[in-house]
Amino acid sequence: MLLLPGRRPKLIYLISCLACLVFLFRLFIAKDRGPTTPPPRILLVSAFYRSPNAKHSDYAYSRWIERYLGQITTDIYFFTSPELEDFILEKRPSSFPFYLNTTFATPFSIPPLHGLEAVYSKQQHDLDPYKEKHSPDVYAVWNGKPYFVTQAIQNLERQGKVYDYVFWNDAGSFRDDHWYTEWPDPRRVEQVWADVAKLQGRSRSTNIGSDLVFFPLTGIPSAGHQKWKEDDGPISDAFSQGSFFGGTPSAMQWFSKTFYAYHDHYLSKSLFVGIDQNVFNTLFLLFPDKFIAMDYSDVPLMDIDLYGACCWRWWYYHFWFGDEEGGEKVREMWRDKLKDVREGKGNLKSEQAKLKVWEDTRWSFLWKEDLVPSRERSAPVRLMTTLLKKQFGRTWTPPKRHVHVDL
Repeated sequence: MLLLPGRRPKLIYLISCLACLVFLFRLFIAKDRGPTTPPPRILLVSAFYRSPNAKHSDYAYSRWIERYLGQITTDIYFFTSPELEDFILEKRPSSFPFYLNTTFATPFSIPPLHGLEAVYSKQQHDLDPYKEKHSPDVYAVWNGKPYFVTQAIQNLERQGKVYDYVFWNDAGSFRDDHWYTEWPDPRRVEQVWADVAKLQGRSRSTNIGSDLVFFPLTGIPSAGHQKWKEDDGPISDAFSQGSFFGGTPSAMQWFSKTFYAYHDHYLSKSLFVGIDQNVFNTLFLLFPDKFIAMDYSDVPLMDIDLYGACCWRWWYYHFWFGDEEGGEKVREMWRDKLKDVREGKGNLKSEQAKLKVWEDTRWSFLWKEDLVPSRERSAPVRLMTTLLKKQFGRTWTPPKRHVHVDL
């Protein structure tokens, strides 16, 4: 076709418009399909050692471990004693990625705790205010967690397996039925660290969160700890949770070295270090810029425990890090539990009085029964520094540090 000179600019304009429309259409389709980058690679690390003074029965631990190893498809690195190898392996489907380490017969066999059994049995147990509930071997399992995490990272790196995020997860933490599989949900983990980057004013294009360790919290330290100093020793307030924590491999290497530096320092001062959470608490105050957190006291009043149709508050992080599909199925299960309470069925009959208080409170807030937990109403991720300054005052600064950490 012969184009007249006067029509060429119009044609070029039309072609340009068409090209723009095609570009915008492709951009919309790409956005609609979701992120094109691969999800982060996640590793869970756990351990199980039998204790003669265990707080729960073998049957209970067996059920809890089965709910964990038998359903969670995420890569898991697991430490146990040689005699428990078959017991653990039978809980894990062969198709799920799994690394079992039976190198250490007891938690006292790991390098940071080797030779401390006598000290834990006498000095530390005598110092424990809850000695009737705890035993030295339990202290060792608790205090072995940071080492187990870094040992798993190093062993797998030697095999060429590298992960973006590594989390400690207590082997017995899944105590109720659940429908989570790929947990923590990789995209949810990615979103949490992206939210942290926004809090810090960083661009998402930077290497966000490479030096941060995540912890769930049960609250914040009491105002009386505003003047706490390094030499005052481990903080026994219940605000850190030791059942789940993690971050990037580099963050966990820092955390492990720092934990054992302070563990050894306080042990040399004859201070009680048997409960890992007490040492975790001290690190929060000494290195607040190294930690991020989820505080379940941020969760809306009606969203947790039995009547919140979600989860027990101590394990709220299951729901918080879970995918939406698994979370919805869990909510359905908890609605059924709530129905059983109303009807006084089984061992939930004793909960009826609590239910009445809950329903009266819900009514006073005009809460509707179908208003159940959702991602939009979940607790936000927090910077530890922000949490502590909110509690202690804007002028609060971390205590001076004198303990050497060999990084």
